Amino acid sequence: MTPDDARDARFSKPSFGKRGYDSGAVDALVTRIEQTLRGTDRLTAAEVREFSFGRAPAGQRGYREDDVDAFLDAAEAELRRREGSAHRAASPQFAPPLEGSRGRWWRRG
Repeated sequence: MTPDDARDARFSKPSFGKRGYDSGAVDALVTRIEQTLRGTDRLTAAEVREFSFGRAPAGQRGYREDDVDAFLDAAEAELRRREGSAHRAASPQFAPPLEGSRGRWWRRG
């Protein structure tokens, strides 16, 4: 997922009689996801996973829940991938113990 994918995300309306997710809350989170993918926000995959939306106001149809959930699953996966890449880049590289080193781990320089 790219920042442009988040910016261009569109969600269908739920069927008549259903309210769906509050579109304003969804739009705000999608904007934060886009900004995070651009590097101007720091939303985490865990925050995306834990986020919950209220229903659209009575008499209004927000966004279809399945569409939003699928998008958020993809966004969470991308953020998790990026978090893993950043963690690996920041972590020192360790080599297995050298023979005769009594099991100590040595940092690769």
